[in-house]
Amino acid sequence: MKYPAAITWLVVLLFGVTPSVFIGCQSDSEPQTRFSGVDKYSQAIGEKIPEKEIVLMIDHARLAQEQGVDMPASQVTIYNDPKVNTPLLKHSPLIGLDLPFRILVYSDEMQGQTANVLYASADFLRKRHGLDASVSLDEYTQAFTTPLKKLPPDVVSVVDGKGVTLEYGINYLSSPFLLEETIERLKNSIMAEGDTLWFSTINYDEDAKSIGDELPKMKLLLFGGPAAGGAAMAKFPKLGLDAFCQKILVYETEKDGVKVAYNDIVLLAELHYGKSIKPHHVINKRLSTTFKQALELADK
Repeated sequence: MKYPAAITWLVVLLFGVTPSVFIGCQSDSEPQTRFSGVDKYSQAIGEKIPEKEIVLMIDHARLAQEQGVDMPASQVTIYNDPKVNTPLLKHSPLIGLDLPFRILVYSDEMQGQTANVLYASADFLRKRHGLDASVSLDEYTQAFTTPLKKLPPDVVSVVDGKGVTLEYGINYLSSPFLLEETIERLKNSIMAEGDTLWFSTINYDEDAKSIGDELPKMKLLLFGGPAAGGAAMAKFPKLGLDAFCQKILVYETEKDGVKVAYNDIVLLAELHYGKSIKPHHVINKRLSTTFKQALELADK
């Protein structure tokens, strides 16, 4: 997929998904010394992914910069393949928090002299979701091979399974509402915060239908607050892979009704860096309160 030299980082809509807007801005006049390395690798990745598979690309750093927050250059590409997703989601809907596929390109320092590439390994997926050896993750791994094949191997690394336990860093809520009302309430509460962008909604069960398969109802909601996220990622750029943008998985179960699952930012920071900082705890608390209020579960 070829991107023009002057890019407004637009979301590429997939499977009729309507919600997403811009995700950062690059203009002809903008000095590229800080962003050029990350831009180059992100473009190379995007060119190797079929256009119909790309859900969106988020430029964390430029979005944060628009809000007056500086962080190293960072962009994540999110792309989708129901033929790979659907069999995995049959084992556990919680795998939906780690799908669709994501590749992060980031710099560790503000000057942007180096660019690194990161994605979650099959080992991470297997340990976080308790997938035994009978579950093949070959197609999951293959989904990263083509987009990354023209990048220097020494810049590419993975989030492996070290330190990952079953359902590591996953928080849960039960909803007293039906799935669609749960989603509407969550979205309304999130957007009422006033500093949040809504990026996209991934409809996993509709994706399954598109390939002649079937899943229980489950949707992944993608959103983020560029200012708060930028501050949280400034010294922890790997969080741009899994903690940001933020994700909520809403799914139906046979016995327990509608469930809501989302990532714990503090635990993901500790997984990647062995530590966390106050902004991670603040965002964790804010998310928990917002979601509970949306579902009328906040402490009275």
